[in-house]
Amino acid sequence: LLAQDRLVDAAASDEMRRLMEVTPGGIGSYAKTALERVGRSPVRIAAKIGFGDDAFSHDCAIVERTVAGKDLRYVAVVLGSAPARKRQDLRDLFVMLDEAIVQRNA
Repeated sequence: LLAQDRLVDAAASDEMRRLMEVTPGGIGSYAKTALERVGRSPVRIAAKIGFGDDAFSHDCAIVERTVAGKDLRYVAVVLGSAPARKRQDLRDLFVMLDEAIVQRNA
């Protein structure tokens, strides 16, 4: 709903996305890190990292990328990375989700 300007209204949704934008000095995003590590630079990412009471990590992101001249925008939610995995499974899954989006839409 946030990505579609329907969470509350368009203005509130836009403000929330701006607060969530991954910028230098912020907490960051596993999605952004994962995509950049494999050479897939996003145009923009608005993300929210979460840490559960069980020490598991989570991340959700609105990802905007340009692939072969085509603008892609999608939402990805990855939940439940165990502490022992050091969030590598989050990064791996974001890359696999991105690949599926690209194959289907580019």
